Amino acid sequence: MKINDLKISSQFKYGLGIIVVLVGILGAVAWYHAALLWEETEGMYQHPLQVRRSIEEIRVDILNIALEMKELFLVEDSKEREKLILTIDEHDASAARYFEILYKQYLGPVDDIDSCYALFVQWRTIRAETYRLLREGKVEEAENRAKITGIQGSFIDRMMTAFQKVSKFQIARGDQFYQDALTHQKKLSLRLGILLGVILLVILGISYFLLRGIRHPLSDLLIATKSFGEGNLDARSRYVGNNEFGQLASAFNSLAETISGDVIHKEQVLSLSQVMLQEENLKDFCNELMKALMEKTNSQVAAIYLLNEDRSEYVHFASIGLSAKGWISFSASDNEGEFGAVLSTKKICHIKKIPKDSRFVFSTVTGEFIPREIVTIPVLSGKEVVAMISLSSLRNYTQAAIDLLHAIYLTMTARINGVVAFGKLEEFLSRLEQQNFELESQQTELTQQKDELNEQNIELEMQKHQLDDAVKTKNKFLARMSHELRTPLNSILALTGVLARRLKTAIAEEEYSYLGIISRNGKQLLELINDILELSRIESGMEKIRPGNFFLAGLIDDVVSSLKPQAEEKNIELIADIPEKLPEITSDYAKCMHILQNILANAVKFTEKGRVVISVATEQEMVRISVEDTGIGITQEQLPYIFDEFRQADEGFSRKFGGTGLGLAIARRYATLLQGEISVESEHGKGSRFPSYSP
Repeated sequence: MKINDLKISSQFKYGLGIIVVLVGILGAVAWYHAALLWEETEGMYQHPLQVRRSIEEIRVDILNIALEMKELFLVEDSKEREKLILTIDEHDASAARYFEILYKQYLGPVDDIDSCYALFVQWRTIRAETYRLLREGKVEEAENRAKITGIQGSFIDRMMTAFQKVSKFQIARGDQFYQDALTHQKKLSLRLGILLGVILLVILGISYFLLRGIRHPLSDLLIATKSFGEGNLDARSRYVGNNEFGQLASAFNSLAETISGDVIHKEQVLSLSQVMLQEENLKDFCNELMKALMEKTNSQVAAIYLLNEDRSEYVHFASIGLSAKGWISFSASDNEGEFGAVLSTKKICHIKKIPKDSRFVFSTVTGEFIPREIVTIPVLSGKEVVAMISLSSLRNYTQAAIDLLHAIYLTMTARINGVVAFGKLEEFLSRLEQQNFELESQQTELTQQKDELNEQNIELEMQKHQLDDAVKTKNKFLARMSHELRTPLNSILALTGVLARRLKTAIAEEEYSYLGIISRNGKQLLELINDILELSRIESGMEKIRPGNFFLAGLIDDVVSSLKPQAEEKNIELIADIPEKLPEITSDYAKCMHILQNILANAVKFTEKGRVVISVATEQEMVRISVEDTGIGITQEQLPYIFDEFRQADEGFSRKFGGTGLGLAIARRYATLLQGEISVESEHGKGSRFPSYSP
């Protein structure tokens, strides 16, 4: 099998497989030698090291026992001696445990350990005899036994000598472990070096063959792609193989063939489109179109039939190569013959098996021939077939020719309809010229009417300016008069208050009540003047917004506190339903307070019993404040006018409850200035609800 026939994935799999096998061999060798090294290391740790450590621990215990024995003769208290004896026994037990380790881990003759342990047991017997003499009061004799020159000292020297022999053996054995490990390490280094060299050579060889198998087809594909991209539509890849690059080269060649066909196809479509744009006359257009279609589709006959005026028949209009037998008309309602399928489906129809009674007959010098295939193209205007184009050929139509007809179909249909419409438009132009005279006379009349309307518009514009001036004059007058009236009225209210305080007990009660009437009416008049002044300032545009940051809860508390006495006087509930955490808002504090005071005071004024509730809710970036009462309500007829100036729900309420009808109008004007909104929901006799929104 050639390498070109082996898939790239298989090449990579085989190459990687060989590398994995070699790496596995390398790992196995490394693992084997690592196990040997570990065995040597573990042997060194478990035997020489453990034995040496145990010998040192036994020596320490022996020396500790010797020291404790000397202290026995320095202590006179029997309890202290017993404690020392217990300590000596602990050291003795510790030494015995380490002797067990020596028996397990010592690699030399067991007799070496037996001789050491035998001396240790004899020394234990000597110590027991010393304890007995000490308990019997023979202190001097016991002390002589425990001296270095005594029997106990000689046993210690013998034990140390015996342990020295074991220690030397273990040192020699440790050196042997080290030498063995060093030998294994050298072997491992040599073998690993050889294996690494072999693996590197194999990897380089595999990489060379893989790169060679990739670089050559890639280079061929890049050259073909670059040439194709530069406009050479005949550029193809010459690489042949059953692997992925062979498939890629085959796919590229197929794509290049498709693109080349598409380019040729688009060029033909463009050529046909240019032909169709050259003529505006229907007869010339049809002739040029038939010539172009015959050339592009390799047809021998072309004909165009148009639907007549009464929509009953398709009549022969123009043809090339068609004998006189095909010039007959055919019905537009009976779906028969060659055009039946086209009329029923309204799609391009390709007839391959031509019947012998076909109208399309070629007249040649050698006789008449029936075409092999016919293509019929309907021309639609909306859902109606207004024309037929028929092409026929002595040979089979290629798929490219059929695709070309489908591609140009919409453009051809639109262009034919446009040319037909252009012809009809020319007919209409003559009619329009006849109607122009009548239109000109009508235009003269319309011009006169227009002049009259212009004069009326001028008069209306003058009246509008006069009205604007009157409104401005009214606002200035109201502002000035309100100021002039408010100044003496404040003096009257102040003097009335002084008289009321001084004459409370000086005049009759009936006469004193007149002062209350004066004060009350004066305050109502002052409230009316303030409302008129405020409304005029808003209408004149003199009212300015002074924004600032404040908490809505504090504002509502201030408004509710100011109206609480009025509510308590009428024996109604005034409830503030405010959430615990309300956001800080930025607006004009004074105007917000004025809006809430007007709405809330209005609710308290028109509520005889029940309650008035003010609630707050946040909706995304908006704050909604609602004032709801159980008062008299508003009729549906009065709702559209409730925010107008000097308007109340009923004229009778003005006499009963008082007021000017400006409070709600001012509140809405202020709300509009603050980019807010106030609305009303009410049912007569059941109360009202005023929701307001502020950004």
